[in-house]
Amino acid sequence: YGFSRQAVAVLRNLKRKNIQIHGPTAFRKWVHASGKNYFYLYAAGFPSMALQRMLQQEMDRLDQPETLQLRFAFLAITKKCALHCEHCFEWDNINQKEVLSYPDLRNIVLKLIDTGITQLHLSGGEPLLRVKEIVQLAKEFSAVLDIWVLTSGFNGTAENIALLKESGVCGFAVSIDHYLPEEHNRFRNHTGSFEQAVNTIHFARALDMPVALSVCA
Repeated sequence: YGFSRQAVAVLRNLKRKNIQIHGPTAFRKWVHASGKNYFYLYAAGFPSMALQRMLQQEMDRLDQPETLQLRFAFLAITKKCALHCEHCFEWDNINQKEVLSYPDLRNIVLKLIDTGITQLHLSGGEPLLRVKEIVQLAKEFSAVLDIWVLTSGFNGTAENIALLKESGVCGFAVSIDHYLPEEHNRFRNHTGSFEQAVNTIHFARALDMPVALSVCA
């Protein structure tokens, strides 16, 4: 758009649309991590190519409001999980044979990028059981996507978190379901689950990676 009357008009429309959706509230929280700034879990951090793509798409959509645009996607990359969480709706599928090879995952991500996503949230099962594949995806696509891993903390070792950081993974959303370890473990039906979750958070923050908490109330 450049610096023009059209650019100013688009920004005004974008602000108006934001107020319609979220109300006339100011930003309440900012996070600075790994050289980027974040104001919303489902918006790309800045500065980044992902954010530039997202803003361009949003501005284009104001000119063509009938156009539907995906901003982010959740991709379940595995059926494997060592936990038996009370809230899980995938019990019938958990720990069945994997059906998605790395080429399958790569092709899915390429198609999602074609739809316009700027964020990819990897889930499961437990995605950290496929660290190798996450590393491959991040090395290839983190230049154009913010890649987040949604995890219980299982297999979130210091070595794995460091490897994911190095490959280009943006951050983690870690499940914490109670402030009492025994209650969290009971809900997850796995002894040590609370410690694994907390350790994953500490390992990620030690590397200056952003971490969100996913709480099941």
